[in-house]
Amino acid sequence: MQTPIVMLIPFSQTFAPIFRQTAKQFTNVQLIETKDWHLSYTDGLHPDANGSQLAGNYLAKSLQQLY
Repeated sequence: MQTPIVMLIPFSQTFAPIFRQTAKQFTNVQLIETKDWHLSYTDGLHPDANGSQLAGNYLAKSLQQLY
């Protein structure tokens, strides 16, 4: 059994195309898109307390759908 690898695209979408391209190259890599996660931020890059809670919920839901 292979250990699954999950890649999470940065919330800022920095290098998102590279993440997508890399994930396609490996059969055991699952990609989690974050472009539709409407989070609130402290500085435009880092989620604030509410944004972090939402990100955690989105991540948990994404992981449940994968496995």
